[in-house]
Amino acid sequence: MQQAADILGVTKSAVAQNLKELGRQLGVRLFTGHSKGVEPTFEAEELYKKIVPSLDQIIHAEESIVEFNENSAGVVRIVCTSNSSGDYVAKKVSRFIKKYKNAKFDLHIRPLDLAMSELSNGAVDIVIGILPSELVTKYSLKPLPVAPFKITFVSSQDFASERKIGKRISRIQFNEMILITQSPRSYYIKEDLAPSIRVDTQEIALRLVLENAGAAFGLCYYFDNISEQGSLVKFDVEGLEHDDAHLAYASSRLLSKMAAEFLVGFGIG
Repeated sequence: MQQAADILGVTKSAVAQNLKELGRQLGVRLFTGHSKGVEPTFEAEELYKKIVPSLDQIIHAEESIVEFNENSAGVVRIVCTSNSSGDYVAKKVSRFIKKYKNAKFDLHIRPLDLAMSELSNGAVDIVIGILPSELVTKYSLKPLPVAPFKITFVSSQDFASERKIGKRISRIQFNEMILITQSPRSYYIKEDLAPSIRVDTQEIALRLVLENAGAAFGLCYYFDNISEQGSLVKFDVEGLEHDDAHLAYASSRLLSKMAAEFLVGFGIG
């Protein structure tokens, strides 16, 4: 009784009175007295078993709300599945922190499988990138603007002049093409492309393009934002559209206030 009173911050007699009143309302005796104190009755033991799970849920809910409020500044944890989606998010983050001075971000680039695994186990709040359509049924997906993820070819001025490649072409000499392996697979499989050079990043592809090694196949967003763009020729290729880019977040999980506010910028919330 005394321990309960100390935890609740009340007197021992107040605990005893409340227990007596609860027993009266239930129509049962909850405790029996003896020389060493009191013991719970069978009815009290059964009541305890029934209410403990509910009490645990209430305590967990209270702790979640406290944590939510304490983390109101919050760390917004974002994973991108490519450098291009990282560049896209960087601009969003830059505008956001100008408005919310106390906002903090963890921004990483991960392979798709790892990114979605981290989203599932709560290690991150948001995943952004080109995501397969089958994930729509598993996660809350928000379509992103198409423009940053449009597909294009780029080459150096010299490469285009030597081969007399026009600004709009139906097909390019694919044996002289650099393929970025993170580019959407649907296009290079559909076009049956067999490039002479395959690379992992658009940065390496850009360096090869500037060395006149070939024309690169990748995302417009990256090539539109590089400092050397004056040295490049960008081609509009017939039949190449864009891949679907999405934002994924776990809608069933409680986000920090900052993460929730950041999602508002994408029309979520």
